[in-house]
Amino acid sequence: MLKLYKFVAQVCLVSLFALGTGCPLKGQNAAKTNDEPSIPQTPIGKLLIAFLDAVNSQDQMRIDAFVASSFSKKKVVKDAWPTPCCAPAIVSRTLFNVARRSNGLTLKEVHPLENEIVAFVQTKNSGRRVYIDLKNTAGSPSQIESYQLIPVPPDLGEFLPQVPASTPLAERLELARQALNKAASRDLFSGTLLVARKSKVLLSASFGDADKDLHLVNSLNTPFGLASTGKLFTSVAVAQLVSQGKLSYDEPIIRYLPDYPNKAVASKITLRQLLTHTSGLADIFSEENPKFPLRRLSDYYPQFANNPLLFEPGKGQSYSNTGFLVPSMIVEQASGQEFKHYLREHIFKPAGMNNTGWGHPKRMAHPYTKDNTDDPLNPDSPWVNADPFYKDLLAGPAAGPGGEYSTVEDLLKFSTALQDGQLLDSKEFNRLIQEGYGCQCSATPGHRIYAHPGGGPGVNSGLKLYVDQNFVAIFLSNYDPPFPQMLASSIGDLLVEP
Repeated sequence: MLKLYKFVAQVCLVSLFALGTGCPLKGQNAAKTNDEPSIPQTPIGKLLIAFLDAVNSQDQMRIDAFVASSFSKKKVVKDAWPTPCCAPAIVSRTLFNVARRSNGLTLKEVHPLENEIVAFVQTKNSGRRVYIDLKNTAGSPSQIESYQLIPVPPDLGEFLPQVPASTPLAERLELARQALNKAASRDLFSGTLLVARKSKVLLSASFGDADKDLHLVNSLNTPFGLASTGKLFTSVAVAQLVSQGKLSYDEPIIRYLPDYPNKAVASKITLRQLLTHTSGLADIFSEENPKFPLRRLSDYYPQFANNPLLFEPGKGQSYSNTGFLVPSMIVEQASGQEFKHYLREHIFKPAGMNNTGWGHPKRMAHPYTKDNTDDPLNPDSPWVNADPFYKDLLAGPAAGPGGEYSTVEDLLKFSTALQDGQLLDSKEFNRLIQEGYGCQCSATPGHRIYAHPGGGPGVNSGLKLYVDQNFVAIFLSNYDPPFPQMLASSIGDLLVEP
C-alpha cells in the first residue's frame, strides 16, 4: 500500500539532473577519480560517514543502532518525499532494504553545503548510481533531520546519442522521436512534450495514461499539474506591477504588507530576495496543516511569519515556496485583486490560455508515483495514484508557489506572449532573465534561457525558452521527477539551433 509523506519541495534536486537549468551546488565539488573522495570532518560530514558505514555493514542491528543515535526524533512530522524520515522503524527498514539490494555503496562524489551534504554513490552489485542528501540539526549532538535517497535515472546516452551540431534538423527530430518512444516503451515517460520555433510546432507527442484505472490516454490537450513551473506566472505578475511603478524589487516588504506579523523580518526582506530564494524564509510545505480553514492568503501567516529565518536576508540561498507565497500577497495588495483573478486577467487571458487554472478539471492527468518509499532500490515498484498525497498537502487559496494546471499548448501561448511583448516589455523581461527572478535562467549573451521546472510525487513539468533563438521546449508528465525533465531538457538542447 502506498505510504505518502509530507512533501518538502526538492526542486534543486530535480534541477541538479536537468543538464544546465539547475541550482548551483555550494561548496567544493569532489574530484572525480577512481578513488573515493574525502568527506569533510564537519558534523554533517561525520554523519555521512556513519550513514555509509551503517549501510555497508549490511547488519540490521548496527543499522538500528545508527538510526537510534543519529536521526532526530523531533522531525517525525516533517517527513520528506520520497524518502520517509524520521520514524526509526521506517528509516531502519529503508536503510536495510538499500543494504541488501545494493550489497553496499561506494562513494563517488561529495558536495558539502550549508548544514547539508550531497553525495553520489554507486551500488556494489550493479553499479547503479544513487543520490543521497542529508540535512542536520544545529547544536550538539548533531543529528539527521531529513534525508533523501534516490536512484539516479538511466543515462541519457541510452536514449539520445551525441550528434554534431551540423546534423540536419530532420535527423535530430527523428532522434528525439526515437528517444521519446524508447522512454515510453520502458515506462519511464508518461505525458506530453512540445517543441516549437517562432510559435511553429516542430515536434509534439503524448504518451501514457492520464488515468490508468480507466485507461484514458494522455493527449496534447490533457491538463497536467504544473507544481513549481507556476512560479513563472508569479514573477511575471510582479514584473508587470514593477513596470507600472506599483512595486519595487528593493523596497522592504513591510511597505506592501503592513499587517505582516513579524515587523522586524518584513523590514529586512525585499521582493528581490523573495524571488531569488535569498530571503531566509523556511519552506512552508514543511509545516503541518492548520486546524482552521485557509480562505485568504493572510490566513497563511501563522504557518510561517514568526518562524526563525534560516539566515539573514541576502546572506544565503535556500529554495523556499514561502518566498513565492509572500509575493502573491504583495500582488493582491498592489493590484487590489485576488491573486488568481489577477493572473487570469493579466496573464492567462491576454495570452489566450483557456486551459490553465486551479483545481481538477475533467480529463486532468492523475499523478503516478513509484510505491517504493521504504525500498527505494526495488526495480519492480509499481506506479500508484498520488492524488491522496496532494489532498493532504498544505493548501488554501491560489497562491504564488505554483500548483496550477495547464497544457503544453497553453504554455506555448504563454511563451509566445512573452516573446511578443504582450505580457512584459523587452526591458522587464530581460531583467527577469538577468536577475533570475522566479526562473532558473541563463543570461549568456546571444543564448539567454528562461526556464523553470516543477516536481512532486507523480508531477514533473517544465518550460525552457531559448529567448534569442525564439525556440521553446515544454513538457508535462504525470510520472516522478527527474527523468522526464532530464529527457525533455536534452531534447530541447538537441533541437535548438547552435
